[in-house]
Amino acid sequence: ATELSEDHMPSLVEGSQPGGRLRAEVASRFGLTASGLAIAALQFLAGEADRIGGFLAETGIDPTTLRGQIGDAAFQAGLLDYLLAREPLLLEFCRFQQIDPLALAPARDALMAGSGFPRRHDEGM
Repeated sequence: ATELSEDHMPSLVEGSQPGGRLRAEVASRFGLTASGLAIAALQFLAGEADRIGGFLAETGIDPTTLRGQIGDAAFQAGLLDYLLAREPLLLEFCRFQQIDPLALAPARDALMAGSGFPRRHDEGM
């Protein structure tokens, strides 16, 4: 992935926002923003009827609600969490995006920190 300078990601590096340092670390380390990664995950899921259908069925969200929630950090974290819980789908997404699968957990954590939700404790963090 291409490295991005802090000039290219102002919404990620604002230290006054919760999780600002973590968001900056995710972006500089993996070359994308946490939010951008979540949007790419949604695009990937929407690319095939079976993938998006499985997501909608399992989460109980309808397409109208999905469109209204896409800008929400907690929703975006949930998208990444959905992929993280499904290794074959996670690996397919990461191959498609040409990114390291290890990028998703820190991105999810950054989104959760920005949304005001606590980080997951089941991952030893």
